[in-house]
Amino acid sequence: MPRLAKEVSETGLRRLLADSKRAKCTVVTLGNPRGFCVRLNPGKQSSAACYFTYRMAKGEPFQWMPLGSYPDMSLEDLREAAAGALKMKKDGKDPRHETAEERKRQAEATKKAKAAPTMKDACDLYIAYAADRANVKASTESWAKAVIARLILPEWGERLVAEVTKKEVNAWHKSPALRETPSQADAALRVLSKVFNLAIEEDWRTDNPATRLPKLVRGAAKVRERILNKAERKVLERTLRSLEAEQAIEPAAAGAIRVLLLSAMRLQECLSLRWDEITWDEPITDPESGEVQEVFTGWIRKEDHKSSRRSGTKLVAITPQLGKILRGQPTRKGSPWVFPSPLTPEPEKELGHFIGLQKVWERLRERVTKDEATLVADKKKKQSEVVNIEDVHLHDLRRTALSVTFGNEGQSIEALAKVAGHASTRTTEKIYAHVELEKLRTAAEKIATEIATDMDGEADDHA
Repeated sequence: MPRLAKEVSETGLRRLLADSKRAKCTVVTLGNPRGFCVRLNPGKQSSAACYFTYRMAKGEPFQWMPLGSYPDMSLEDLREAAAGALKMKKDGKDPRHETAEERKRQAEATKKAKAAPTMKDACDLYIAYAADRANVKASTESWAKAVIARLILPEWGERLVAEVTKKEVNAWHKSPALRETPSQADAALRVLSKVFNLAIEEDWRTDNPATRLPKLVRGAAKVRERILNKAERKVLERTLRSLEAEQAIEPAAAGAIRVLLLSAMRLQECLSLRWDEITWDEPITDPESGEVQEVFTGWIRKEDHKSSRRSGTKLVAITPQLGKILRGQPTRKGSPWVFPSPLTPEPEKELGHFIGLQKVWERLRERVTKDEATLVADKKKKQSEVVNIEDVHLHDLRRTALSVTFGNEGQSIEALAKVAGHASTRTTEKIYAHVELEKLRTAAEKIATEIATDMDGEADDHA
């Protein structure tokens, strides 16, 4: 075993490597800890293997334990590894044996993890992957998590990734439970396919059993164009007031429906609105009386919304009409929500915001249908004037808000995109900016009138 020598610095070790006059293989001790050395080959070399030399008992042969290669590892790291090996020897453990056993355990653990991950492991990998992608919307990430939690994990969570077959995936996709909501079933299949794609990259399996399976919903999805016309909006407000008078609707639900229609906010943005996201304009002081008048205008700042990763903070202008609704919302002590839940929270849990607006909306639509039928029966309304909003969805309120002024003078598509919180005006044009039938008729009449005038003039010339 080389004797303990003066500690060699990194500069000194590099000089040893660069020595071209060396004629034979040489072992040089590098100083502390005892037994730390380097093996140098003849002539100049760019790297050298470092070792820890030791013997467990007097009279036994010396053992050479590889630590690594310099400069692939720094001299400091190699010295630390040698110190660790020396400590093992002092504790009565054979460093080579212990290190080999540890490497073997790690290799077996890695092999086991690679060979038998579950579908839950694969889903967790996909969720982490989606969270790291800058181009994945926060809402898309949340939606994928919900699909995994509700539809994928209950069926596949405990199964091994390598054992899932295409036949099983196809049977699951066409199961009665999923066929009740075919669009969701197809969405779950898409997410499952992405999960398997990541599993292939991790060498957990070699094929994707969720790809090239027939979808339940075929053909291009038609862009929804339903908006509420003026008569339908009036009936909606009349019904809301009737339900409020009867105390048959929660104030938070009625307020949320009105805010959705006036602000063009998304459903979740509206329901999760907090008071600290609202900034009111400064009160106005009457110059003659000196009285301070409350204002109903201001701004809503939504930091976290569907397209926040691309378009940043969303600003919603509070108009006087919208401000009166927000100011009039009943509050609950200690609640930060504009639309708080009417339920009493469990002990040690915070009060949440209102949920379940979809059920309220369904009752509201049924009430409109019932009230309209009553008006017809009482001969207060003609059958041809009956309003029917049974096919109106909650999201159609947002579409209505963005569509009623589209095409008006001074109302640009860029302004509507800002109101909607879209990162691109193409989304606004394609999905939301639908011209009402009255405006469409007016536009058609203007075209026909202009052309008919020209045609009549041409007829007069030939007379």
